[in-house]
Amino acid sequence: MKKTRVVVLFGGRSAEHEVSIMSARNVIAALPKDKYEVIPIAVDKEGMFLPPEAAPKILASADLATPLEKMKNTALVLVRGDKGAVITSPLGGGESIGVDVILPIMHGPFGEDGAVQGLARMANIPVVGCDVLGSAINMDKDVTKRLLRDGGINISEYILIYKYNKDQWSYEKIAKTLGDIFYMKPANMGSSVGVARIKSAREFDEALKNALKYDTKILCEEEIIGEEMECAVISHDDIIETSVIGRIVTSKSHDFYDYNSKYIDESGATLEMPAKIDKKLEERIRETAARAFEITCCEGMARVDFFYDPVNDKLYINELNTIPGFTNISMFPKLWELSGIANDNLLEMLIEDAIRRHQDRMALSVEPG
Repeated sequence: MKKTRVVVLFGGRSAEHEVSIMSARNVIAALPKDKYEVIPIAVDKEGMFLPPEAAPKILASADLATPLEKMKNTALVLVRGDKGAVITSPLGGGESIGVDVILPIMHGPFGEDGAVQGLARMANIPVVGCDVLGSAINMDKDVTKRLLRDGGINISEYILIYKYNKDQWSYEKIAKTLGDIFYMKPANMGSSVGVARIKSAREFDEALKNALKYDTKILCEEEIIGEEMECAVISHDDIIETSVIGRIVTSKSHDFYDYNSKYIDESGATLEMPAKIDKKLEERIRETAARAFEITCCEGMARVDFFYDPVNDKLYINELNTIPGFTNISMFPKLWELSGIANDNLLEMLIEDAIRRHQDRMALSVEPG
């Protein structure tokens, strides 16, 4: 039986570059080798596709801060060929690699925002996870919140700051609406990169300067006092499935579930899986996660992050992640494992779903009338 050739893209032009490498390691290890021929392709921080021989060295590196090796003379591109999509060198030389499906494990901008998905669409190749629209919507937290709000789902109150009007805003002005403590984050970023908890004018100025390093649109959000919950969602065969719920308990040494508590400090947070919550709350979270998945045009997979205010029994959606982490501590694969779907079976379902959706699109007419 011919194996399906899966190109795993990882790295990329994002502050989540190192997290992507950690996720890719686990994905590549979990893909069933009897069914798939796995071709890892690293994308460096300049957006360059490196040749396959670079990937093992990058994946095995213990020092994730080491810059990716440059191979400019053999950099690759994804193009549409006579017999399907291929990854090849625009400068010639080297063997072109045929592609059956792309599995992007590129968190954040230039990977999770519709860029890679659009490239795959142009090359006429299936891509695992959300397509262009769902990826773009959920990368931008402002657009996500607007759609969720219109769909009747609770979101935190927020104010937008753009780079061009940043001088019009101050801590005092925002605190009048959001309260004395609020959060600031880049609109298009993940893994809590650039996120800060603001309690003073000095912190506001420093956080805004830092957030603008990552995006030109910044969200200031009210602080929700409550518990952080997560639910994993997949779609296959036109069915949406939701996982058991996970709860995050952040260590007192961290103000919130930030980048360090997620990936650096091993004692930064405790992940309670499955969450010890009553059945009615679990059903509410799972139902709301599925609705949010549809409202924001998701396909394939997403992790939906919630805040739950137990005093007022109110549930808020914080955000959706369309390429959730696949690291050894990531909620998405762990929640599915607890729900009865092992990592290898989960990846197989996602790949089959991507191929089926691509075939459905290919069946659509391009002729008028």
